[in-house]
Amino acid sequence: FFFKQKTAYEIAQRLVGSEMCIRDSPWTEQEEVELLRAHQKFRNSWADIAATLGGRNNNVVKNKFYTIFRKVSQKIERSDLTYTSNNELFKMHYIIGVIFQYLHKPPAEIDHTRKRGTDYTLKLIEKLNLEKVCEFKGKLPTLETEVCAKEQKAKPDPSSLKVSEKYALPTLPIAQKDSSKRQP
Repeated sequence: FFFKQKTAYEIAQRLVGSEMCIRDSPWTEQEEVELLRAHQKFRNSWADIAATLGGRNNNVVKNKFYTIFRKVSQKIERSDLTYTSNNELFKMHYIIGVIFQYLHKPPAEIDHTRKRGTDYTLKLIEKLNLEKVCEFKGKLPTLETEVCAKEQKAKPDPSSLKVSEKYALPTLPIAQKDSSKRQP
């Protein structure tokens, strides 16, 4: 049997609209932050996160999230407080927030419908030393963003907060589509 070899153009046309990852360029710092913001909104719903990022499939998005997770975990283990940008500092704060949310969540509240992902996340967290994570969190500089500067909200006294409030995820606004600009 003789099979005709497909050209690059034919292959690209076949992949448009499919779940194949069309964009395989290296991740930018901004894309990583967008991934974490989408994770903040959708949790481990990788297909929804991939849809917001565009051009990356859900498996690539999941692998990138866990790569970021492992890198921050390794920084915690080494007590490495160095960071090169506010985006990297945001990643460290966000992942620490995820760790504390899992640690302080009663077993009954853990979503077992997505059992494989939950088990993998818990397995990564179990490797960490909780005291070391707390110590690292205390030494980490606070997250200063333009959003926090604009709001000028007074921060409550940390000693008056419950454990779950102390280690809440940093909140940054997720870009929303403006529905007022719909065309009739």
